[in-house]
Amino acid sequence: MGNGESHGLNRIWRCPFSAEERVILDNVFDSMSGSKSNAKDRKDAQKQITLAMLKAYVHVTVQGPMTIRLYNAMRSIDPIKNTEGLSYSFTKDLITTVIQLLHIEQMLGGWTLEKTADPTLGTVRLTNTLMSQLKAKGRQKLTTDNLLSEEYGQHELKDWMYTVSLISTFLRMFVAMSLHITSAKSQGEVFSTGHLLPECTGIKYTGVITVFDVPSVIYLNACLPSEHQHKWQLLFSSHFHGSSFTRFCSRILHKGPTLLVVKDADGYIFGGYASHSWDARPQFQGDSKCFLFTLCPQFGIYTCTGYNDHYMYLNHGQQTMPNGLGMGGQLYYFGLWIDSNYGEGHSKAKTKCTTYDSPQLSAQEHFKIDTLEVWSVGNPPDDQLARSKSVLDSEPEAQALLHMIGKVRMSDGLRDPNEDKGNK
Repeated sequence: MGNGESHGLNRIWRCPFSAEERVILDNVFDSMSGSKSNAKDRKDAQKQITLAMLKAYVHVTVQGPMTIRLYNAMRSIDPIKNTEGLSYSFTKDLITTVIQLLHIEQMLGGWTLEKTADPTLGTVRLTNTLMSQLKAKGRQKLTTDNLLSEEYGQHELKDWMYTVSLISTFLRMFVAMSLHITSAKSQGEVFSTGHLLPECTGIKYTGVITVFDVPSVIYLNACLPSEHQHKWQLLFSSHFHGSSFTRFCSRILHKGPTLLVVKDADGYIFGGYASHSWDARPQFQGDSKCFLFTLCPQFGIYTCTGYNDHYMYLNHGQQTMPNGLGMGGQLYYFGLWIDSNYGEGHSKAKTKCTTYDSPQLSAQEHFKIDTLEVWSVGNPPDDQLARSKSVLDSEPEAQALLHMIGKVRMSDGLRDPNEDKGNK
């Protein structure tokens, strides 16, 4: 195979693909080059693909440097060889291109760029996180300080693609969508987006613009148990549901596993994954699947240490116990705390949270809340509908439609007055 012509992806860059996917790719390259897929000697029958052929075939969004990189991969030239930080820029461009392709092809699963935060900074943070898992020659792992100056061999790159699942997923999606493979139903199931992005429900008809950006959703979703990666539903948004701790509790109780995310007044974004339904009682709850996380100024996941079982805590209306929501640490000294005096919280970790080994998540130890959201993940628990007094209680988009047309729910005035006591 000469440097000017090629057919198919070379051995190293084929490693993220399954055998079934490789067959589909070979057929695509045969079609592109005009080869006959039923030839007895396939190798001899294959015609070479030129850069012009590839440019004429690939998705218009990929035209430019990413087309050259795909072509170089086919020519057995390393498309992310580190020259003045090219490997870093490749990873960043790879993430950006896949998100653009998903957006254009309407494959974001209910997430829209209009209803999410700007993905630019999230892409940089995700790039830093993925690149930090690439082992450079002579080093165990990279740091953000030396990402642009290290050298990587093909062995390191191949190991990276095999062991870092998001890299394999992004590469598979890039190749499949660039070559229009995912547009065919029969092939789309093979080159599935999998759980790259969960289905998003709960914000479509609301005025909510979530604090999440698409790269942050991808990063967090990859850290969840697989059974919780297919669907996220917004349960509570301080911008939509108001600033009442009582209403906050009523929206999140008994809803199954959830993600809580906070944006503080300094712009830091952080939160926690609760593996069990929240229940209001003055004892710790949950299990070792819970974790804390940061999304801004950098990505980070902080899992359980086994030091104690202080995973989740939610209490309200008690005189002798702390009232609020907490995760990790000790009473009055939580890794993450949302006070019942809504709008305030703390993240105490000197030097680390004992439960999650997490640092201080917020900019200040005691923080002011700018935005608070809670999302249920996976399917709702079996008893959720039985607990709901109205179907609309679990459908924020339906509630938003009623508000838009000036209607109110007749049942709102017939409910137990204790249910919404304290709402502002």
